[in-house]
Amino acid sequence: MNTSVRIRERCRQFLKRQTTEICNVWCTAAIQAHDQKQTERLVRDGSADLRHLIEDIIKSGKTMTKEKAKQEFDSMWNKKIQSIKNNIKPEERLKEAIKFVYANYNIFEKESLPSHEVILSHLEFIHELSKKQYLKDVIVLIQNFFVDNVSKLPDSALERSRQKSDATVVYTCSTLHNFKYLYKETLTNYYTAGTMDLQTPRKTSTNPIPLRFDFIKNIRDTILIQMTSDPKSKSNILNIPELFHKIMNGTIAIVDGNNRIRRPIEIDLIQKIVGFINTYINEINLELVVFKFIIELLYYYVVPDAECDKEGAENFTDKIRSTIQCSLMRDGQKIITRIVETQKNLNRKHIQTICDGKLLAVASDDKWLLRYIVAPNDIIEEEFKILWTAVEARVNQQLSNEKNQWRNILVEFFNCIEFMKSSLAHEGSSVQYIDDMFEASGGAAVDNLKNKGQCMVLLLFTYLSGSKIKEGTSYTVFDKTYTLKPKGLKLFEKLPEQSLQLANLIKEMSDSDNSNNNRMVLASIKNLHVFLQGIMDVQHKIEHDYDNTPATFAAFDKDQIYYKLLDKASGCTSKCPCCDRPCDVDHSAIKSNPGDENNRHACQTGHQLRAMAGTKFEISNEASLFQCEQMEDDKPIIVRGTKKKWSEFKNDHSDWDFGNSITPDELWKLHGKFLNVWSAIGQHLCKRYGMKFVTKNTPQAAPKPFHYILLLDASGSMSGQPWKNLLDGVKEFINIRIDSSVADRMTIIVFADNAKYAYFNTDIKTIDVNQIQFTSGMTNFSNAFDLVVQTVQKAQPQNPMSNSITNLDFIIIFMSDGQAECPDRQLQTLLTMKTKIYQFWTVALGDTEMDTLEEINQKMGGTFKELKDSADLIQIYAEIAQN
Repeated sequence: MNTSVRIRERCRQFLKRQTTEICNVWCTAAIQAHDQKQTERLVRDGSADLRHLIEDIIKSGKTMTKEKAKQEFDSMWNKKIQSIKNNIKPEERLKEAIKFVYANYNIFEKESLPSHEVILSHLEFIHELSKKQYLKDVIVLIQNFFVDNVSKLPDSALERSRQKSDATVVYTCSTLHNFKYLYKETLTNYYTAGTMDLQTPRKTSTNPIPLRFDFIKNIRDTILIQMTSDPKSKSNILNIPELFHKIMNGTIAIVDGNNRIRRPIEIDLIQKIVGFINTYINEINLELVVFKFIIELLYYYVVPDAECDKEGAENFTDKIRSTIQCSLMRDGQKIITRIVETQKNLNRKHIQTICDGKLLAVASDDKWLLRYIVAPNDIIEEEFKILWTAVEARVNQQLSNEKNQWRNILVEFFNCIEFMKSSLAHEGSSVQYIDDMFEASGGAAVDNLKNKGQCMVLLLFTYLSGSKIKEGTSYTVFDKTYTLKPKGLKLFEKLPEQSLQLANLIKEMSDSDNSNNNRMVLASIKNLHVFLQGIMDVQHKIEHDYDNTPATFAAFDKDQIYYKLLDKASGCTSKCPCCDRPCDVDHSAIKSNPGDENNRHACQTGHQLRAMAGTKFEISNEASLFQCEQMEDDKPIIVRGTKKKWSEFKNDHSDWDFGNSITPDELWKLHGKFLNVWSAIGQHLCKRYGMKFVTKNTPQAAPKPFHYILLLDASGSMSGQPWKNLLDGVKEFINIRIDSSVADRMTIIVFADNAKYAYFNTDIKTIDVNQIQFTSGMTNFSNAFDLVVQTVQKAQPQNPMSNSITNLDFIIIFMSDGQAECPDRQLQTLLTMKTKIYQFWTVALGDTEMDTLEEINQKMGGTFKELKDSADLIQIYAEIAQN
C-alpha cells in the first residue's frame, strides 16, 4: 500500500512538472508569435501606404517614363523606410529579444538563472555585442566579461561543499592523474613534495594509498588563496578563464552544429545547451569535491504603364510562375512533414541498436569497430545518413510528382491563353476590340479607353478564376459604369472552363488581402491581342525557368528538418561516467533539464565494457571486462583513480539512470558482442590506456584482514567533546572496515594512569563503541603498552602454519593528547615481534609537547599524525582505515 501511494505521488509530481513546463513553452511561443505579428503589421502598413500612393498616381492619369517612375518610387520608399525606423525603437526590440531568449532558457534552468531584471541590467553590454560583425569578437567579449565578473567575487565563486562526507570514498594519487579540469600537474607536484617528507617507508600495500588529510587541507587553502590574489591566472589549480573557454566552445558547437549550419533559437536547442552546461559544471564539481569545494553555478513596386501591354504580359506571366512555385513550396513542405512524422527509427536509440547489431557482422573490420567504441557519434551519424538516404529518396520522388502536377497547371494556363488568342483572330481590329467590348455610361473618349482597359483586366481575372461571365456583366471604374456587350460575352462563351486548381491559383493572385505577397497588380490592357501574344512569347522561358526549379528535399528544407533529425540522432552530449558509452535518451520528449529526476541520462540499449573507456583493476592492471549492469551496490570500484562503492558512485552521478533497461537475455547477448569486439581491438585500447590485455578477468583477491589494536587515551584532558570525537572516529573506522567485507579482528585498550581492555581479540562486526567507558585520570603509556605486548603474544597461534583467523598481522593505532614517560621496555619487546606488526600509527592531539609521542613513533617506524582539533579525529581514523 505504501509503495502504491509513493508511486502515485511521484506520478502526480511528474505530471504537474510537465504541465507547468508545457504551459511555459506555450507562453513563450505566444510571445514570439505576437512579437513577429507586430513587426509584420508595421511593414505591411508601410506596404499598404505605398500601394495607395501608387493607385493615386494611376487614378490621376499621369504618364511617366521609367526613370521618372523610379525616382518617384525611391522618394516614397525612403520616406516610408524612415517612417518605419521612427516607429521601431532599437532598445525596445532588444529588450523583447532578450525576453524571448530568457523565457526559453527559464523553462529548463530554474535554480541558477539570474532574474530577468539582472539580465536587463547588462543591456548596454548586450547592445555592444550586437554591434560586432564577427562571432569570434562576440565570444571574446562575453568570455572576458564573465571572467572579470567572477574575478571580482572571489569569495563567492566557490563554496564549501555541504554534501555529507562519505569516508568510505577513497581518493588516491590516481584520482589527481585522472582530473580533466583542475590543474593536475600542480596538484601532482604538491603531492610528490609532500610524499617525500614521510619519515619512514612503509611496506608495499595491496591497495592504493589514499590522499592524506593534511594534503587535502593544504590544497583547499591554496585554491582559496589563488582565487583571492589572482583569480584570472592561468597557472591556478582552478583555471577560471579556461573553464569559461570550454563552456563557450561547447555551446558554439551545439549552436553551429559542427560548422554545418547555425541553429535558430528554439526550445530543443536551449534544452541541449542547458544540459551541456549543467553536466560540465557537475563534472568540475566532482573534482572540486575532493577538496570540499563546489562551484557557485531594396525592393521596387513595379506598376506597368496602362499602355505597356507586352511588358505587362511578361510581368503577369512571371507572377503566375512565381505563384505556382510558392504553392509547390507550400505543398512540398507538407509532404516532407507527413513523411518525416512516419519515421520512428531516426532516433539515437534505434540507430544505436542497429549499430550494436552490426558488431558481429563487421567483426573483421577492426577500423569500424575501433571507431564505434572511440568515436561512436561518427558511426551513428553515418548510419543515420544511410537511413536518411531512403527517406530522402521517397521525399524527392513525391516532390517530383508534385512539381509535375503544378507544371500541368502552368501548361493549362498557356493553353487557355493560346485558345483565347486564336478566338480573337476573327473578331476584327485588335486595336478597337476592347473599346467595342464595353458600353460606357458617359465620359470623355480618352478616359473611357483607359477605363475599359482596366475593365478588361477585371474580366480576364474573372474568367481565369473560374467565375461564370453572364450577360449584363458590368464594372465601375472611377465612378463610371462599363457594361459588357454581347460581342464580348460571345468571346468568353466559346472559351473552355478552367480546372479547379488553376482557378484557385488565380483567386490567390487576385486576393485583396494585403498580406498576400503573390497579389498581381495589372493596371490596364489597351490591346488584348498584343497582351495575349506577349504571354505566349515568354512561354518557353517561363517553362524553362520552372523546370530548372529544384524539387528536392535540400531545396525545400526551410525549417532545417534534416539537421534537427541529425541532432536528435546524435543524441545527448553526455557519456556514461563509468563506461563512456553515450547517452541514448531523447531528452526533448520531456520538457525538463536533461539529467533531472524525470529526464535522466541512460544507456537504454545497454552499457559497453568498462575497459573500452580505459577502466582497469588497480592492482593487477587488467582491463575490466564488466558492464555497468553487472556492478553490485556494495562492491568497491576504482574510477579515474578514486575508490568508492558502486552505490556511492551512482549517488555522485544521480543525473544518470544505471538501472537495467534491457532484459538479462539481451544483456548476455550484448556482452558477448562486446567481448567479440574486445578480442579484435582490445590490444589497441590497452596500448592506448596503459592496461593489461586479457580476455577474461582474473578473480580479484579478497582484501587482507588484520588484527587492529587501538589505544585510546581516556585521561582527564580528553573529557567532554574530545572523547566524543574520538569515539566517533573509532565508529567511522569500524564502519569502513566492515564495509570492506574483511574478517578483521580488534582489540581496544582504554588507558589513563591505568589501562584495561574494552574489547580483546573480538570480531570487528560485534563491537559496540557506545559501551566503551571514559575513565579519566593521569596519563601512563607503560601500562597501555603492557597490554599491547600481551595482546600480540596471546593472539599468535602456536602453529605458525595455522590458517586460523587468529593468524593475522597487527596494526597498532596509538592515540594520545598528553605527555608521559616513554615505555622503552615494552617497545623493545614489541620490536622483537616486528614481523607480525604490519603498521604502527601515532595520532597526537593538542598543542602540548609531542616529544615522547614522536619518540615512540620513531622507534616503531610508524606514521605520525598531529592534530590541533579533535574534530579532525573522524577524518584521520577514516584515512587509516582505508590504508
